[in-house]
Amino acid sequence: MLARYFHYTSSRGEKKFITINCAALSGELLLSELFGHEKGAFTGAIERKIGKFEIAHGGTLFLDEIGDMSPDVQAKLLRVIEENSFERVGGTKRIDVDVRIIAATNRDLEKLMEKGEFREDLYYRINVVSFCLPPLRERKEDIPILARHFIQKYNLRYKKNIQDFDGAAHQMLLSRSWQGNVRELENVINQAVLLSNSEIITLDGLKKSTAFTSTREGADIDYKKITSLKDTISDVAQAYEKRIIQHFLNQNNFNKSKTAGDLSITRKTLDAKIERYGL
Repeated sequence: MLARYFHYTSSRGEKKFITINCAALSGELLLSELFGHEKGAFTGAIERKIGKFEIAHGGTLFLDEIGDMSPDVQAKLLRVIEENSFERVGGTKRIDVDVRIIAATNRDLEKLMEKGEFREDLYYRINVVSFCLPPLRERKEDIPILARHFIQKYNLRYKKNIQDFDGAAHQMLLSRSWQGNVRELENVINQAVLLSNSEIITLDGLKKSTAFTSTREGADIDYKKITSLKDTISDVAQAYEKRIIQHFLNQNNFNKSKTAGDLSITRKTLDAKIERYGL
């Protein structure tokens, strides 16, 4: 959202704003997406493809999750920034471009540089003006504003007339840590509006949201129902497992391959757990 604000309020606002998620594609595919390719450049390249840099000429290219970009792609990106030109994959013709780059990451690039996973020269080329966007839990004064915005958004979608939250629901929204940030908040409000039968969302109504219960701060324990310590521990472990998987899915924009890698499990195992927990 901030990147779009920069673009549309600038002198480039009438030109194109192009986005690409660097974490969602492998190195070879990312190269093709960024720079395009010529027909026959590799297996499956049945026709010429124009890349994001070429499309964004005169405008802005937003590189989301640049911290997940492979070293090979980093080197090619640095060259484009320094020379304002590039070659399509499998091509020889130099293509000149005028593109403003805005990059974002949720990773610590300085720590990645120390481990040799991010190029220092690229870091200093892109780190001209930087903004640190604090997580939602560090700017809780934004929560009521965002929550009411999402109420209006989903009122229109579901043809509802939700007005607000009651006091208890409001306090619950403010007390949560929102590990999934604004995306998690929106998901909770989305389901709460959909399931609400009145004009005011109550705490009970909020808790009906699977998005709310799957990412709760801790597993609720009804001590009166405990009949087996082993079974209770298993239930608690599964509740936290569900919460952890939900968090990483939110963080990775539901990219299952990256989520499986972050959790050191196979994609098949992740798919099974997603189905089990209804995520």
